[in-house]
Amino acid sequence: MRFAVQTWSTDLDAVKAYARDAEAMGYEALWYGDGLWPWTHEGWTVLAEHCQTTGRDVGQIRRSVEVDVVVAPKPTEVEATTRLFLQSRGLADGHPLLETALIGDPAQCRDRILQHRDAGVTDSTLSFADFPAGEMLRLFAEQVLPGLSK
Repeated sequence: MRFAVQTWSTDLDAVKAYARDAEAMGYEALWYGDGLWPWTHEGWTVLAEHCQTTGRDVGQIRRSVEVDVVVAPKPTEVEATTRLFLQSRGLADGHPLLETALIGDPAQCRDRILQHRDAGVTDSTLSFADFPAGEMLRLFAEQVLPGLSK
């Protein structure tokens, strides 16, 4: 069995110290991620520099994002579905979460995930907005996932 630790933070000095300590304690992997994309990307850059300085293989670090998913079959349905998502969370229009969530039709969600992959994401945790109904889960599996294979 292997053990990894996951961390996310906007305090990049704390992330570097945590990574150093976790490695010294024998953890096999460090997963770094956050749903707040700009901070995550900046954090990954700092971790890569830290790995280079310490001689650690940056490929050992799993880079994860945890995102909300609001997927609708057609572009014309996305706005209404997004509004329901905001209401269910008690969030106002323009909330910053909208910038980080996967929101759109299947093609838009796929394009966003490909951006994450191209930036180095190794793992994604998806939280579907219509839980427990499962329609978004099904739509994502049928129309987004097949377009992600290399």
